[in-house]
Amino acid sequence: MSDIFKSALDYFSSSFSAENNDYVGSNIELGNVKLKIKRLIAEGGSGMVFVAQAQDTGKEYALKKLLAADDAADKVILNEIDVLKKLCGHPNIIHFMSAAFTGKIDSPRGSNEYLILTEFCPGGNVAELLSAREKPLHRNIVTSVFYQMCSATRHMHCQSPPLIHRDLKIENFLISDDGKIKLCDFGSCTTKVYKPDENWTSQQRAVLEDKLNQCTTPMYRAPEMIDTWSNHEIGTAVDVWALGCICYALCCNRHPFEDSNKLAILNARFSLSQIESSYSDFITIIKGCLQPDPSLRMSVFESLQLIERIKEMYQVRIDSLDINKLKSEGKPLEPIGSNIPSIPQQPVVAKPPPVTMPNSGLFSQIRGGAGSFLKNLKDTSNRVMQTVQSSVNVKSGIDMVFITSKLAVLTVPQDTNSENIASCLDNRQCRLYNMTGHSYPRTIGRSIVIEVHPKAITCPTLHEIYAVCDDMYSFLTNNSTNLCVIVQSTENTGTSALIVCAFLLYTNASDTAENVCTIYAVKKSAPNFQPSENRYLNYIATEHTHNIDSINIRRLTMEPVPLFNKNRDGCRPFVEIFEGYNKVLTTELEYERLTSYDISHGKVSLALKSLPAGIRNDITLIVYHSRQVLGRTVPIKIFQLQFHSDFLMFPDGEDIVIDFTKSELDFLASSEHYQSNMFHVKIEIEQHKNGISLQCKTRDNSKKPDLLFSTSIENTQFQDLFPHGNKKIKTSPVVQPKEPTNVPIRVPPPRPHLPPNTEVPLNKPNEGLLLNFSSVSIEDEPVTSKPDNLFDLLGPESENTEPKDLFGGFVNASNTNNDILFDPFISKPNSNDGDLLNLNAPNIQKTNNSWVNQSVPQDIKIPNCK
Repeated sequence: MSDIFKSALDYFSSSFSAENNDYVGSNIELGNVKLKIKRLIAEGGSGMVFVAQAQDTGKEYALKKLLAADDAADKVILNEIDVLKKLCGHPNIIHFMSAAFTGKIDSPRGSNEYLILTEFCPGGNVAELLSAREKPLHRNIVTSVFYQMCSATRHMHCQSPPLIHRDLKIENFLISDDGKIKLCDFGSCTTKVYKPDENWTSQQRAVLEDKLNQCTTPMYRAPEMIDTWSNHEIGTAVDVWALGCICYALCCNRHPFEDSNKLAILNARFSLSQIESSYSDFITIIKGCLQPDPSLRMSVFESLQLIERIKEMYQVRIDSLDINKLKSEGKPLEPIGSNIPSIPQQPVVAKPPPVTMPNSGLFSQIRGGAGSFLKNLKDTSNRVMQTVQSSVNVKSGIDMVFITSKLAVLTVPQDTNSENIASCLDNRQCRLYNMTGHSYPRTIGRSIVIEVHPKAITCPTLHEIYAVCDDMYSFLTNNSTNLCVIVQSTENTGTSALIVCAFLLYTNASDTAENVCTIYAVKKSAPNFQPSENRYLNYIATEHTHNIDSINIRRLTMEPVPLFNKNRDGCRPFVEIFEGYNKVLTTELEYERLTSYDISHGKVSLALKSLPAGIRNDITLIVYHSRQVLGRTVPIKIFQLQFHSDFLMFPDGEDIVIDFTKSELDFLASSEHYQSNMFHVKIEIEQHKNGISLQCKTRDNSKKPDLLFSTSIENTQFQDLFPHGNKKIKTSPVVQPKEPTNVPIRVPPPRPHLPPNTEVPLNKPNEGLLLNFSSVSIEDEPVTSKPDNLFDLLGPESENTEPKDLFGGFVNASNTNNDILFDPFISKPNSNDGDLLNLNAPNIQKTNNSWVNQSVPQDIKIPNCK
């Protein structure tokens, strides 16, 4: 640990002998304060740090004495003083008092001397605190400490222009006398953003790398600082990378790149297995900060949003740190700000990159509020749930969290074997819905494994979501002791949260997307949904559809013009449209043939070709900027959105225009690419009027949630804690007729987090998450023909049934027929088995399916939020 957190200048830390230093014991006057130099506390090649005591008040300060050997050193010191003045006043940045200067002529050393007076932080730095301990800090303390670190960094990035620290490290965060975290050492700060491109020479790159090496610490350097040939922008994102390293160190008591291995840094190769389950909430932050591509890295504002959610979830107060207590090895730690010590905290896991949650607090839907809920919950209130949870074995990093006594989420590391999973099930009759992306045996103990591997490009279709919910409902109906378990990996949690929330709506355990998100947040962790995913939850909560025809998208408009080219003044866009998982249209051309738009155009308007049969059901639009790098074209995603055509409304058969605001789009880049928050997208849609839509089924209000609970007492307590809300009319994106007419405004389904009282009495989708299980950069998928013949998902099952692939396209490697496809709502006759998901029956009419060329699921990566 001492090697890991060793600082070049142990600022306000280990003591040095001061007997031979003439400066100690002298009196000086700095500004209006008369000081006596008490002792030397740190020393480096170009300066020293002393403790100085005010003669009138006795208060101690830190006095930094710096020597400037040349003009370059002068500039660095003056820059640090200037930054301290700008940032002074923030509670998590060291407080600047005054500064003084002595010229070369008057200096006995023949060089310029500077004195900088700041507050004194007797608690040392956070690195010393970690090195003095045998185990990481408590989760709540990590939350408090990292929140203050992010707050200080945010203050820097909020300056105009933004200030980039460039040397954020755990040694530069001090602990003040009142136990607060303070950021110091601003000698490397700059406002300059470097934007290397293919026109840069090798000499320019070498000069830049030398500059960066002088002002940064190797193990905290971001990939774009190490490899300038990547042509990534070097700006505020380097501080976010450093925050990711710090967050990892707080959770693991070790640095993710402790050997400063450049290859590991360039590929963001670090081990998440070092993170214990109690810190799994921080995995999303760590992964979002440690993205090799800075354009995909989350901002400090997004990091702060995530840490605020963790703070709210565990009710953490930003209290003073008790340094002596925390440094005591072997002592049990008291969590900071915890006012619920009698209730054990359930482990929670990481979420996909994130984004906008509903506006209301996570606990706002609980009757009486979060405080009264946790305060007044009696020991008998969760008798059933405690009985179930007490039987769960947590082994090898495996965590099981019960949403109800019949519905659980099992989180497993990537290398978990079936024996470890079986040990958590206690020989219960379970149905395991495997969403980890890794294959498991057909059966584990007495449990049947259902493989659920969606495609990587888009959100699972509504058909597929309902197929899973139908199967779960049927399984729980068969036997009152059955248990449905959603199996997710620590690397991929997005699908499981969507399925659990969808199933709660499906069974009428709750009635709105906002309510089921609240349930999931309280029971497990806050689901970080992007807009399209919440849109789909609202579809499930909607009681009817509107449109039975296919559609054509005639035009897409973006306003104002996105700024994605190298000069940040425009873009060269093209569009891809998917129907389900099939790409049906692209406007991509050779780079020179694509139209370039700049700010002067005001907006981007792209006319789209009509398809003879139209498109229907699940529709995904992805807009890319085409960038040319070293002679090849690289697509950079501008945004993505997904919706279902059955929920569109066409007043009097007129064409409609749907207006999606910035907050309703998925996978956005950093805000600087969109000019302002007023960025929005309009799509012009015409109705094909052929009546061939599959008419997606909607929620059945006759279903009862009783099968989710073991006893009526548990059912009653659940309903008391999470009561149904009254249906409220929601606002929606502005939908206008193509031509100015008196046709009523058309709106998509309800969005739960928007204000309930609006002038438009129609339903609208919530800002949700478009579920994407690949990396944010999506590769083109081959266009496959649409199957004409689908077969039954819910046929009976025999003992010899092969492993099931619920979403199609990911089959057992031994299957060489390459012809499995299914439809959950077409019945299959003459079946004698008892399996609800028999996908391999011989009497099924089969169609070509290009997915089955893959013997195993594609790699699933959590998308990076911006």
